[in-house]
Amino acid sequence: MQADMSCTLRASVVTGLEFLAADEVKERLSVPEVLEGRGFITWSQDIETVTQALNLKIIDHLQVTMSKFMVEFADENTAALDQLEDLVPQVDWQTGLNVWSHFTDFPHTVSSLPVDSEPELDRGDRDLQTSTVPLPKYRATCHRAGQHHKFSSPEAGHRLGGIIQTRFGWNVNLKDFDLEVVIRITDNEVTFGIALTKVSLYHRNVSEFSRTTLKANICAGLLRLADIQPNEIVVDPMCGSGNVIVEGALTHPHSFCVAGDIQEYCVGSSIANILAVNSKRQEQGLPQLNAGVIQWDATNLPLVTDSVDVIVTDLPYGKRMGNKVDNRKLYPMFLTEAARVTRPQSSRAVILTADRKCMNTVLPQVRKWWSMPRTTIINHGGIRSCIYLLRRTALVW
Repeated sequence: MQADMSCTLRASVVTGLEFLAADEVKERLSVPEVLEGRGFITWSQDIETVTQALNLKIIDHLQVTMSKFMVEFADENTAALDQLEDLVPQVDWQTGLNVWSHFTDFPHTVSSLPVDSEPELDRGDRDLQTSTVPLPKYRATCHRAGQHHKFSSPEAGHRLGGIIQTRFGWNVNLKDFDLEVVIRITDNEVTFGIALTKVSLYHRNVSEFSRTTLKANICAGLLRLADIQPNEIVVDPMCGSGNVIVEGALTHPHSFCVAGDIQEYCVGSSIANILAVNSKRQEQGLPQLNAGVIQWDATNLPLVTDSVDVIVTDLPYGKRMGNKVDNRKLYPMFLTEAARVTRPQSSRAVILTADRKCMNTVLPQVRKWWSMPRTTIINHGGIRSCIYLLRRTALVW
């Protein structure tokens, strides 16, 4: 059966980066079609290769979709919850648990059969009270969106969690769980899935944090948008904790990445993060990162004119770092200096900022140096931010 061979994976993504995450899935996993939604992407993949999805850099969380239903919900609370409960036996638990088994270190196979479906001997002592084989600890989480539901998300999660416990005999544990069943209800669509990651995949590479450390998955998105080629020089002039350069050096080992910041503690954090990654790579027998860190002023870079191929950076928003008055001076000075050090016509700059008003005011001032083929709005930690893809014009400095 097809269900035994392939599955549907769903990955959450920073809102606005869905198209980049979809491109990465197609490239890295050789998937022909990826569907994009707001804050997520979905695709079909062979079950035997599902763990390759953990190598994706732009996604947050990963889950397997077991079944999807369309339900015309009743106008009364109890009746609507009964409709949800009736869906549980129809879910493709076998596929979900099969995929989950590839991502967990749980020591035993978890059956998709109800506890009362077969005689005890055939079930291999799966009775909750007498089994010597441990059963997984689980929790059920419900995410609901829509205006016409007669139940809340906690009510749906509680009811479905209860019927799942009754059906399989699994042990409920809301914190220290082995398995998380995720139910998503959007208007009349109900989707059952199993989470494949407990923590977000952006938790990587960073051991020393600055006040505004950029998440690794956003860094990966900026770098992919820059379309970095082998042997190119990549610079982050305001590096913070250096996450952009660390991610860049890992994903583009044939380029040279340089980071810098005016703040001494940021330079120290960046160096510490590079050293930490290099230490792990040395233990694994892998080559060291092709990256370096310098303390500098981003408006007066110690770099040769026309020497940089790509600039990728997260500018101060004027919230945690600096202020919006300072940005009015910083942004034009930085973009002018960036034009000096980059190569005419071929260089790119990918810039993230939430101070869009300032950026949109400054860009016309430097249009002789930079063209702007694309902007992308993202949700960065609840802040509506913008990614600017700039291309260096042919004008020589």
